[in-house]
Amino acid sequence: MTQNLKRLEEILGCKLLERRPGHFFSLPTDGERYLPTVNEILARTYEAVSVMQQPEIVGHLLIGVSDDFIWWF
Repeated sequence: MTQNLKRLEEILGCKLLERRPGHFFSLPTDGERYLPTVNEILARTYEAVSVMQQPEIVGHLLIGVSDDFIWWF
């Protein structure tokens, strides 16, 4: 288990994973309760990274309409 996970468990005051040496084998009740929050954090992080990887659109857009355009209402 990583030091970050141990530290998070210390901060939360609960066990997030039931484990044996080198492996985890189940989520205890607190881990199951925390899982939706973790999924949301990961989704928002992915969204934030994706937004920043998009090229910034810069410039002007000009739209023109012909003088003989007919409106039909």
